[in-house]
Amino acid sequence: MGEEINYSLGLDIGIASVGWSVINLDVNRIEDLGVRIFNAAENPKDGASLALPRRSARGRRRLLRRKAYRVKRVKNFIMARKILSEDKLKNLFINKNVISVWEARVKGLNEKLSEEEWSKILINLCKRRGFKSNRKNEAKNKETGQILSSINNNLEKMKEVNARTVGEFIYNEVKSSKDRYKALRNKFGEYNMCVSRDIIREEIHTLFEKQREFENEFAADELEDEYLAIFDSQRPYSKFEDLEKLVGFCTFEKKKYKRAPKNCISSEEFVLYEGINKLSIMNNGDRRKLTNDERELIVNEAFKKKEIKYTNLRKLLNLKEEDRFLTLTYSIDKDTYKTENTKFISLKGYHEIRKSIEYGVSKMYWQEIKNNRKMLNDIAYVLTLGKTDDDIIKQLKLRNISDTKVIDSLLDISFSKFNNLSIEAIEKILPFMKEGYQYNEACEKAGYNFKALYEGIKSKKLPVIEIDEIVNPVVNRALAQTRKVINSVIDRYGSPIRINIELARDLAKNFKDRKAIEKEQKENRCNIEKIREEIKSLMGKEPTGSEVLKYRLWQQQRGECAYTQQSIYIENLFDHGYCEIDHIIPFSRSFDDSLSNKVLVLGIENQRKSNRTPYEYFGLDEQRWNRFETWVKGSYLNYKKKSNLLKKRLSEEEQREWKTRNLQDTKYICRYIANYINNRLEFKPSESKQKVITINGRATAYLRAKWGLMKVRGNGDKHHALDAAVVAVATQKMVQQISKYSKAHELSSIRNNHEFIDMETGEIVQLEEYKDLLKKILPRPWLGFSEELSMRLSNDPISELKKSPFKSYDEEFIRNTVKPIFVSRVPFRKIGGKLFGETVYSKKHFNKDGYFVKKKKLTELTKEDLNNFYNYGCDKRLYDAIMERMEQFNYNAKKAFEGKFRKPTKNGTEGPMVRSIKIKTKVPFKDGIELQNVEGLVAKEGMVRIDIYEKENKYFVVPVYRYQLAKGIIPKKAVLRNYQEEQWPTMDESYKFKFSIYKNDLIEIKYEKKSGYFGYYDGFNRHTDSLTIQNHDRSEEYEGVGIKLGVVEFNKYQVDVLGNYYKVKAGGKQ
Repeated sequence: MGEEINYSLGLDIGIASVGWSVINLDVNRIEDLGVRIFNAAENPKDGASLALPRRSARGRRRLLRRKAYRVKRVKNFIMARKILSEDKLKNLFINKNVISVWEARVKGLNEKLSEEEWSKILINLCKRRGFKSNRKNEAKNKETGQILSSINNNLEKMKEVNARTVGEFIYNEVKSSKDRYKALRNKFGEYNMCVSRDIIREEIHTLFEKQREFENEFAADELEDEYLAIFDSQRPYSKFEDLEKLVGFCTFEKKKYKRAPKNCISSEEFVLYEGINKLSIMNNGDRRKLTNDERELIVNEAFKKKEIKYTNLRKLLNLKEEDRFLTLTYSIDKDTYKTENTKFISLKGYHEIRKSIEYGVSKMYWQEIKNNRKMLNDIAYVLTLGKTDDDIIKQLKLRNISDTKVIDSLLDISFSKFNNLSIEAIEKILPFMKEGYQYNEACEKAGYNFKALYEGIKSKKLPVIEIDEIVNPVVNRALAQTRKVINSVIDRYGSPIRINIELARDLAKNFKDRKAIEKEQKENRCNIEKIREEIKSLMGKEPTGSEVLKYRLWQQQRGECAYTQQSIYIENLFDHGYCEIDHIIPFSRSFDDSLSNKVLVLGIENQRKSNRTPYEYFGLDEQRWNRFETWVKGSYLNYKKKSNLLKKRLSEEEQREWKTRNLQDTKYICRYIANYINNRLEFKPSESKQKVITINGRATAYLRAKWGLMKVRGNGDKHHALDAAVVAVATQKMVQQISKYSKAHELSSIRNNHEFIDMETGEIVQLEEYKDLLKKILPRPWLGFSEELSMRLSNDPISELKKSPFKSYDEEFIRNTVKPIFVSRVPFRKIGGKLFGETVYSKKHFNKDGYFVKKKKLTELTKEDLNNFYNYGCDKRLYDAIMERMEQFNYNAKKAFEGKFRKPTKNGTEGPMVRSIKIKTKVPFKDGIELQNVEGLVAKEGMVRIDIYEKENKYFVVPVYRYQLAKGIIPKKAVLRNYQEEQWPTMDESYKFKFSIYKNDLIEIKYEKKSGYFGYYDGFNRHTDSLTIQNHDRSEEYEGVGIKLGVVEFNKYQVDVLGNYYKVKAGGKQ
């Protein structure tokens, strides 16, 4: 631990990064700063859970394993009952003298079967035993619905043709079909041949009965019972009681009451009133809450309709055309209807239960029970946890719901998920929410300490976040890394005076929303770049940021001054003083520096307006205001900007709220982090009352811009540290200074040098004190802050600071403490995961020319695939037909083959259905893994690490794969370029093991005759025997880094959370 100082810690938290900065409050100095980078806890392609592939694969393995075990038990049964010997059983399905299982299933109804035929049937029926539905409501699922529909159709057809068994029906159906290529089983997503397990079971019983009639000694009653026990064997679904144990406890009533189902009436009514209490209506800048009558209208409507959209609310509340919902974001590119055509509330559980009971029992019965909250809550609880109809029936009866009609009607419903609160807690809080109190206020009224959720024993370092309020894995990982950064800073500098936090606005959003934000930002950057080029052609020079904004606003306003509607001529647009950018709601009164609060006006109008709103400026001039109002409403400006322009009243309370909203981040996740840190971490004693402050990203963006700090994302990850430094110095005092400075500029045009009316407070104040501020620059944390931060972010801060005049940086501090920022990355040392590829490739397909043959669906074909059509000479007719169809649909395979496609024949008759073709493709790997039980190869997956060996000043790389570690193998073969693995040298005792390198481990390679590399290991190419290395801040990447020729030194480093690195000693464990 270093010397303890009085410091402020700034944190910039993103989905895959934490920027941090330590500000020494004693000497006004940037003591330290850095960046911690990690992988977001999601699939980068689609945002899916990282556990999803593993979970899906585990489910498939389990299914196959259980089917194989069932077949094995049947075979053991056949051998134990001496139906067939082991040798005959092995050759059963390759013995061509034995009829097919489908023929045997029909033959068995009419005559005695041989031992081989009977054994074939017993194995086949146990292997493919039909579909079994465990829930009545499964028909609602698209795929399951198709299966059940096919099962019912086949049952009807069986009755029509008087088929004795389903096997007889399918066999005769295919045999008598005009389509001689019709299959006996479903192929490629077909559902025509689906049958239920019950109908297969009936066939088994019928076959056993018939074989007993034909005196088959292997069809005795006891043998049928023994076989059916194997056929019926199935692991039970998770029992209701077991799932009930997994439900968490209530946030407030801990260890006392379990959480409430999301779809119970208590939870849904809670969410309904929470939404109503948050709802506000905006009209021309004036905001209002709902009246009691409006609240009642919405509640009544919610219980009548399954879903209420904002469009419904507009009609229901009889809103004016200019009214807007504050909870929605309106856009110029999207009309009002599209924006409001989104869900406001849905009492899904209530309405599903209502409809089922009204349809299955009666409307009169529903009227009797609809106010029975306990019963409705019990029903939702059972339908959320129950996974089988039997379980649901049992649990409903235990809760005194025993009417058969009622139970049967409820079996069509299935719910999932739980609330954070128990029914008991909700019922205590709900009465206060009905009165209009916000959630946190209602909690306190109900006797719950809302802030106590985060309370606990304060400690020197932040403890592990145990509260399960946040289920988003992306947020959880970001918070876990933030905790590590905070604790590492405390280890070095002691407890902080305060912690300031900026949270990325997309952190708590889902993958889809984050991608939408990224798309919007990309489009915005492209638009700005286009504007830059346009201005460059007009001015003949690179435009400034202010000039770009002027041009952007000029385009939005169609070349007109917002306040006078006079034309702003393009040729004068950039002339000094001709036109200016104005904050609609003065910045000193709103702290809103967003584009929605900016307009382009003539210079003289900006001066006259001063620090007033447009209405305060000329609202009393009725004619001018009406003209202005018409212009605003007819413009293409976004709704928020229109509201700001037309705002008539700006009360003191609104100004405070506006400032708070634009300065502090009030999102739930921010409040959660702030409260948790505040209540669980020990801070150094100080006069500062607010220990944790959450800063809005817009506020830091404003400060960066005004302080001349450019954030260039393309230059690497160090910009996170820049943000953290700005966040760390954003104090309340700084905000007040900026507010006063902004007001001075807003009032700079007032000619009266004595006094004026402050529109913010209504007081008459002396102008002189504000005029003096104009002589100063925008307030900074201290003189030279921007220059100091730029130096600390540079690649050589020591040299930069030695030339600087900063008194806080003495020679000793520069020498002992200052260092360039080194981005810390979380190394990836996890060895669990996928061992090898899913596809098994036959050895015979690996041709000498490096190609193999694989099947590809017609609907997935590309133009390139047709050039690699396999066996073209033998099947030219098929190739020509496919090519012709592809050309007809402009090579859109999905459309070309959405219907049936048959193979052309010589005589012109319909050939078999073609669903896929064979194509030649490049071998995806050069040296796969040979399987033991199957003739074939699979691709190696997951090179976990590389092991580095040294001999006679030469370095060797041994790739280590996940499957090897899973088997307990430590490989010793080092890569030798252009040689097969069998020819690679073995690392025996004459080679010295140096170290193992995992992804994101820091390495250094020095060469004798050229510059080396110092960065994070990102991968190894075994075919070229070369590494990929990334610069620490991702500003550069180096591929093809060799370690064979001219390497004089190869080192590995350990990097801590704060970016300090230490050389790792050679040797040690592998």
